[in-house]
This record gives sequence, C-alpha cells and structure tokens, in this order.
Amino acid sequence: MIDLCSTYTSIVHKVYGSLQATFEDNTIRTWNVSKQRTFTGSLGQLVVTLDGFGSADGFDNLIYYGTNRDGEVFYTQITQSVVFKQSCGFDPVSGILIHQIPSDEKKATVTFGYDDNNQLITNGDCPTRYKIDWIKGEHSGTIFLELH
Repeated sequence: MIDLCSTYTSIVHKVYGSLQATFEDNTIRTWNVSKQRTFTGSLGQLVVTLDGFGSADGFDNLIYYGTNRDGEVFYTQITQSVVFKQSCGFDPVSGILIHQIPSDEKKATVTFGYDDNNQLITNGDCPTRYKIDWIKGEHSGTIFLELH
C-alpha cells in the first residue's frame, strides 16, 4: 500500500473466474465471481471501492452469480459502488448490493451507510448500521442491522 500513497493515485484489483462446489449429496454447483476493488486515498485515509463487472442473463454489474445448493440461479449485483473507508475501520460507508433469485421471487437489497437512528449518514460520519429491504413473492419488509 505504500506505493499507492507515494507513486499512484489509485490501484485497481480485479478478480474473476468460476468455481464448482460439491455438496454432501454430491450435487455440483457453479459459482462465478467478477469483483473489482479500487484503492485510493493516502495513509490513514485509504478508501476501497467495490464494484461488480460481470453480466449474465440480462443482469449487469454482477459481483457473484451462479446456482446455489438448492438449484436456484442467483445474481448478486452492486448497483451503487460499495465504499469502505479506513477512517471508519474499513466498514462499508455507502453503496447498494442486490441479491436475487428470480425463479423464486426472492430479492434482498442491502444499502450501506446508516446511523443508530436508521438515518443515512451525512457530513462524512461513520455508519453504525445498514438496511435490508427484502421481497419474497407478495411479502416484503425492511430491517436495519448493526455493522458489528
């Protein structure tokens, strides 16, 4: 990381590929990853931005996608870059991640960057919570959870 501060203004790290997982019942599932991390800032003030760059079946900005152990095709997108700040203990301070299984009408949207009062943070404050909006068929809800 010392080179980031003295030599470069940013470093981009991409990971992509697929893996096969074999479960106890010998079913084999394939999972894909298309993850990009961008490092910026200076020592003590480093910022890591996480994005997905994969695409499949009409979905884009995918970070993970494949088939889960139940045989359901899933897609995990980052629709707004997830930002982690060193000054906040590398907790996610903003961003939106969506995980969905269209065949079963399941969707969870995770929004980062909330305070103890479930309000979006402002003025560069560090978050303490994140929000999950979920849908399962005709049912839906919202929950706020602590980061730690």
